[in-house]
Amino acid sequence: MCIRDRSKYKKAFQDVLEWVEKRPCARKRGLGTKLPWEPEWIIESLSDSTIYMAFYTIVHKIREYNIPPEKLTPELFNYVFLGEGSAVEVSEKTGIPVKVVDEMRNEFNYWYPVDHRHTGIPHISNHLTFYLFHHTAIFPEDKWPRIISLNETVIREGAKMSKSKGNVIPLRDIAKIYSADLFRFYIASAASLESVLDWREKEIELVLDGLYRFTNIMMQSRNVNGELPSDYYGRWFASKFRRIISDAKKSMEALEIRDYVQTTFYQVMNLLEQYRDLVGEDYLKAVKYVSKDWLIMLNPVIPHLTEELNELLGGSEFLSTSEWPRSDKYPEDEESEILVDSLFSLVEDVRKILEVLKKPASRAVFIVAPEWKREALRLYREKKGIKTIIEELKSKYNLRGRELEIVEVVQMFNKNPSEEVFKTSSKKEYEVLEYSVKFLEKKTGLKIEILWEDEARARGIPRSEKAQPLKPAIYVD
Repeated sequence: MCIRDRSKYKKAFQDVLEWVEKRPCARKRGLGTKLPWEPEWIIESLSDSTIYMAFYTIVHKIREYNIPPEKLTPELFNYVFLGEGSAVEVSEKTGIPVKVVDEMRNEFNYWYPVDHRHTGIPHISNHLTFYLFHHTAIFPEDKWPRIISLNETVIREGAKMSKSKGNVIPLRDIAKIYSADLFRFYIASAASLESVLDWREKEIELVLDGLYRFTNIMMQSRNVNGELPSDYYGRWFASKFRRIISDAKKSMEALEIRDYVQTTFYQVMNLLEQYRDLVGEDYLKAVKYVSKDWLIMLNPVIPHLTEELNELLGGSEFLSTSEWPRSDKYPEDEESEILVDSLFSLVEDVRKILEVLKKPASRAVFIVAPEWKREALRLYREKKGIKTIIEELKSKYNLRGRELEIVEVVQMFNKNPSEEVFKTSSKKEYEVLEYSVKFLEKKTGLKIEILWEDEARARGIPRSEKAQPLKPAIYVD
């Protein structure tokens, strides 16, 4: 058995175990099963309803063959659920054909044990505890529950739901009002299992809008050839999507359902929006390229919509029976991820500068730090003293007279350390910026020039020496 966040709920179960030891029966009147050896006592009704899920596995057979209640004897259930006796013996005793008895036994063995029992946290105090008691007492170990997951309660518009307040939504109305997929998607994305879900109509409208946008993007890619180019942007996209597949799988396996939805839906939508900024309408080729894998990842939470889109896009197999996407289909390129991500940060930096200037600007120069600054940080990470770093760099890069600059590079890194610096090179940083001039001009509205620090210094551009690895100096004219 696995209970999500064991440490959080373990004590709650332990407290209940001590309590129920003294109170297995609390009533002498009302509905419920009488205690066999003390008939005047009634077994607590919630604790008595703990193995009904076993009945779910055979009830369709009872209805199919119209088996009357008087034939549902203890011998039948002992054979079907526990394997005691034989189908022939049960048939002779009940009059149910051997074939039907065996079908019921096979159905139970196929569906049991319960793979995943999901319910509310308040049930720990009674139902769930007896659920565990009764399964371990009645069934062999291979039929014990495998996973129990728990969630907090649901409120509506900030208030507890109750019939007296008239704010309860009957489950039978959910599909009519919202649709099954919208309901599933909203409750999965709005709160984690351990958080109270506050049902808010305005938020549902936003979620619905997101699903419309998702559907439109998919349909727009319908007649496009799917491909991902091998340029910096294509490698960035592929590596990002690879990471999403991996992260989503981890979240799902840990029952972090909200994180799983955030990753598979919102992160991918944001990734596509950024890719569209980089390449324009060609982004639809990437949508088509990843569409099958994306739909498979979303299928558990929006099954009807994803199955329909899969068919419209030419898919012939059910997504629900497909294997989870293979992340190794998408090449890993962490350096491209870091460098292309930094483009969006640069755009924000320029916008902030323009806000401060409060005057028109026509061009900007991005000044790239030389490789010696990265090497200074590598040496610092290797625990070398500042004097040693200065001496090594002075002799290797002819930096005599620039000792203070070396110290400043290390000091700036100390204020905001980042391992990403060591996963990139100055050469690639410069190449990506050069490759992205049109993108940077489109997003900033400025004429952009990319210079090495030494070039900028030679041209007398102010504060060129402030360029840091992954943090180019920016001069706005």
